[in-house]
Amino acid sequence: MEPLFQSERLLYRHFHRSDAHELALLLNDYDIYKTSLNLPYPFTEDDGLRLITSGQEQREAYLVDSLAVVDKASGKLVGFLRLTYSYFHRHAELGYVIDRTFRGLGYGTEAVGASVSYLFSMKHFHRVYCRQLGRNPASERIMEKTGFTCEGVLVRHFFKIDRNVDVTVYGLNCSSKDAVMPRDKALRPPTTS
Repeated sequence: MEPLFQSERLLYRHFHRSDAHELALLLNDYDIYKTSLNLPYPFTEDDGLRLITSGQEQREAYLVDSLAVVDKASGKLVGFLRLTYSYFHRHAELGYVIDRTFRGLGYGTEAVGASVSYLFSMKHFHRVYCRQLGRNPASERIMEKTGFTCEGVLVRHFFKIDRNVDVTVYGLNCSSKDAVMPRDKALRPPTTS
């Protein structure tokens, strides 16, 4: 299957059913569970199949793209993106997870930057936002590096692990002078080999 878009080191493609095992390995992580809005823990291969199947159904309805983030050099799954669209309002919500073995290498920043570029240049949305559950300093740095600004905190907004937690909302408008795509100045369309 063709990638939807790519950046310097990464390809972004729809999931295949054969990705369920690798997706389960990625998302079966308690630290990811603590900072995610809707992922179960433990996350099993069956959960992976459900996520892939529901993503396909939502994609067909033009509501969501659930994307595998794949390292070009190794072909390994390094992350997961979820782009939720509101065509009427011309904005999208971006959610992302990077495998712990690839953290600290700029993959998160590259993936978020490439997603923003795709949403602004290919989907013609005017705004992208992210919701962050609880404190996540690494994710906060990614938001800052890619030009997002903190727009506010929804106090005790979600119930997670026996307590109510805050949700921080980050936003970026297409006209923001700080909108950047680190490591890759322009989105490149997929190449055919």
